[in-house]
Amino acid sequence: MKKTLLTLVVAALCLPMFTSCDEDLSSILNSDALGTITLTTSQAANGDQLYGNDSTITFKSGLCNVDHRNIQIDVDTLGVDYDTTLLNVNAGSIYIGVNGVNVMENTANIDWPLFGMNLRDTVEGTYLIRVPVSTFAFLHFLDTTSINSLVATGLTFQSLPFNLFAVAANKDAYYIGYNGSVSITNFGPDGTMIEGTFNDVKAYYITTEKIREMLDLSPAEQATTTLANELPSITFNGTFTSRRANMTSVINRVNELDEVEVTK
Repeated sequence: MKKTLLTLVVAALCLPMFTSCDEDLSSILNSDALGTITLTTSQAANGDQLYGNDSTITFKSGLCNVDHRNIQIDVDTLGVDYDTTLLNVNAGSIYIGVNGVNVMENTANIDWPLFGMNLRDTVEGTYLIRVPVSTFAFLHFLDTTSINSLVATGLTFQSLPFNLFAVAANKDAYYIGYNGSVSITNFGPDGTMIEGTFNDVKAYYITTEKIREMLDLSPAEQATTTLANELPSITFNGTFTSRRANMTSVINRVNELDEVEVTK
């Protein structure tokens, strides 16, 4: 099975403390130079999911890195296979992809599906994907948040910052990376193209229905359940080029995509 999803992408995050927030959004979006993200899939396993082996997913893309606040963590509290380069990092950069965009007077109207990546720095280098998805504690965490808000604001779990990779059909069905890496080979100033690769990013396919099914198990049943055997998984590889720009309205809209409250 081979699927192709052509997506127009924009990305941004701009807080009052940062510069370049008054950049003309329309002029950026109306240009033909937002970049391209291409993902390929392999090693699909453990049941039904959005993609199968040999799928190709193509996005046009934009990028903004903004948040330079330092994050301090205590290595003794990790308890998971963790990227120790995150011990003293800034809050990082964000990449977002959506099906379409309607921009007028610096406002954005975007919707699902959504591609999102949040990396905890703004320099060239290799960023490890090490999210502890296959733990019941993390499933509880996902049950009380939304994938789009994690894309918009960054993933912090049990006081630890993580690099986030996600591909979402909607707020109730999405992939979240748990292993692999993303390499940034070129990271320049505003207006330049960011370049990089996705390197064997392994991701679990998460649905709200599956989360509730797993969390409804008794403590004894959870103790004998291996989530890695229960969750569909897939591996992503690929490349991207992405224009660096600041677009506040887009990231605000992404953060609002889960307006319907989570029901227990």
